[in-house]
Amino acid sequence: MVYAGRYGKPHKHITLGEAIREIMSLEDPLGYELIINRKIVPSEITKIKNLPQNIGWRYFPGSHNKKPCNCEYCLRGSIKGRKTLKRLNKEEEGE
Repeated sequence: MVYAGRYGKPHKHITLGEAIREIMSLEDPLGYELIINRKIVPSEITKIKNLPQNIGWRYFPGSHNKKPCNCEYCLRGSIKGRKTLKRLNKEEEGE
């Protein structure tokens, strides 16, 4: 059993086979994730595939060309959070 669904949305607790069928049937599987809620022992890992770093997204699917939320909560602890907050607040003021 796995938890399956899009990133940031509620997940369903379904079998791995059902989750794979669901992914294969999606027009846009970007952001779909499978979560295995148990420890995976090294002997269960049969293959590792190295993927290029430019696959995926930084924050969430479709985040390119969207301004980040400028509230202190969202930017807290993020990389260059204070600098981003200042920049976004200046943009709001029309500077």
